[in-house]
Amino acid sequence: MSQEEFDALVPNFSAAYQKIQEERYQNKEVKRLPKGGKPGVFSSHEERLFFVLFYLKTYPTFDVLGFHFGLSAGQIHDYVEPFLRVLERALTDLGQLPEITLETPKTSLNLLINIMILPLMGSRWLM
Repeated sequence: MSQEEFDALVPNFSAAYQKIQEERYQNKEVKRLPKGGKPGVFSSHEERLFFVLFYLKTYPTFDVLGFHFGLSAGQIHDYVEPFLRVLERALTDLGQLPEITLETPKTSLNLLINIMILPLMGSRWLM
């Protein structure tokens, strides 16, 4: 991802983050008011987006990710899932999220066949 693409994604990520936070306040999932409590580890949307993209690009263990960001594996676990939801919402709002979902074993099997098995059938290795 280029710097320009990253910079273009930040406002959408920020808007998705705000929408999710508002939904959490309305559903009474959050006990503190906005700006209440101690400051978070990731103070800007750029840092949050970089963190989740770094995770998706490299898929390190939580221990390794924690080492890079100065957190414990448990703290990292607490950040990965919510930031993934924010990124998913941002990409959905942009219409950039892939349409393929692996919700059922049948769709997973069909995808596997189309991606891995069918191209091999034309190769000389299977003939």
